[in-house]
Formats: sequence, C-alpha cells, structure tokens
Amino acid sequence: MRRTILPGAVLLGLTLITAAPVAGAMTVDEAIEQVTPGEVSAAVTRFDDFPVTRYQVSGPTPLETETMEGDTTVISLNTDILFAFGSAEPPPSAKDRIAELLEDVPEGMTVQVHGHTDSIGSSEANLALSEERADAVADLISQVRPDLSLQAEGFGESDPVESNEVGGEDNPEGRAANRRVEIRYGG
Repeated sequence: MRRTILPGAVLLGLTLITAAPVAGAMTVDEAIEQVTPGEVSAAVTRFDDFPVTRYQVSGPTPLETETMEGDTTVISLNTDILFAFGSAEPPPSAKDRIAELLEDVPEGMTVQVHGHTDSIGSSEANLALSEERADAVADLISQVRPDLSLQAEGFGESDPVESNEVGGEDNPEGRAANRRVEIRYGG
C-alpha cells in the first residue's frame, strides 16, 4: 500500500491511503518539501476562523479520573460516557469497569457515591437526575462489592468543578466536567 497526499492537503493535515498512486498526488515527504512557511501561516490563519478550532482534540475521553482530596480517594466518572443524555441507565459494560476501579478498596469500607449535573435544565430535574445516577452507580457497586457500605446522594448542579458559563457565554467543556458521578472512599 502506498501512502500519498493530495497537493495542498498537507496544509490541513489530510492524507489519503491508496493501493495505487493517484494522479497528481505526491508522497508526504514531497508535499512537505513544497510547503513554504508563508503557506503554513496562511493556512493556520484561515483554519483559526473555523469554530471547531476552539476545542482541543486529545484522544478518547476517559471514563474516569482519580484524584486525592486529603486522605479521600475520588474517582470521578464521566457521565457523558456512562449514561445517555437525561438517562440514569448505565450500559452493561459499566459493571465490569466499576469492579476494576474498586479492586483496591479495603473490605468493609464506607463508599460515598455523589451524583452531579451541569446547569442545563431546572434545578429540580437536575437534582432528581443526579440522585438517580448516584443510585444506579451504587447499585452496580453493591453487585460487584457487596462487602462495602454505600451512601448515595445527588447534588444536582449545586457543586460544579468548572464554570458552566464564561463571560455570560455557554462553556461546553465546563458543563461536561460538571456532569459526573463521584465514588469517594478513605479518609
């Protein structure tokens, strides 16, 4: 298989993989050699005009992040991956992943499950959804670790970790960070 690039496509980082050469195509090295610094600058300037450049693409979003707050371990589950929009029904695969996350939790430990939402929707609906999601995760935990003592609580939109708005404008990245279920233990 020969890797080729269409003229000008190097400016946008687009490559074409083909089994046969394409008319007018050149290798990646040939295309890079022909690009001048001025063309790169012009392409970057034009590309910056697209709204999509506001978002950083850094690979797949992880299901969870783990941090420490003093002596307390906090596993924050990304609800955008764990739950469908407006739903508290976790996918079947969530049970196995939660079991892995809790392997190191000492037997008999008290584990708190906190549900959180962003600020979209009414406070009442967000509180109910956060409670349902916390209960759903606690149910999964009880299935894989019946030895743990569980406390589930929903906080709705009342405890954001990021701003839902910046300068009066919607902040999608901040809202995404706020949609989470936290598993807390220790301390």
